[in-house]
Amino acid sequence: MSKYMLLIRNEGEPMANLSDAEREEHMQKWGAYMGGLGDKFVDGLPFASEGSVVTGGGESGSRHEEGNVNVGGYLIVNADSLGDAIALSKDCPALQNPTSSIEVRECLPM
Repeated sequence: MSKYMLLIRNEGEPMANLSDAEREEHMQKWGAYMGGLGDKFVDGLPFASEGSVVTGGGESGSRHEEGNVNVGGYLIVNADSLGDAIALSKDCPALQNPTSSIEVRECLPM
């Protein structure tokens, strides 16, 4: 079994346009999804929309991703294959937003 990262991308900030009731319902779907992963779930968190970019040249700058595609968060799951990890991603509540996507990548051992 290997670890796979599910990198969640969104256009803009989809949660910003939800009412409190819609946000609560969406978070309940997240709870059910993550709970349903059981022992396949390793880790995962959402990201803030603001951050910084550091380049190889040592420069850094503010990064605020708004109105374009941004990385919204990640999950790390245990799966037997890339196909199994992709299957786990298909029920992710992030995909209820038609502008969201999930990149699935195997985490290689060091």
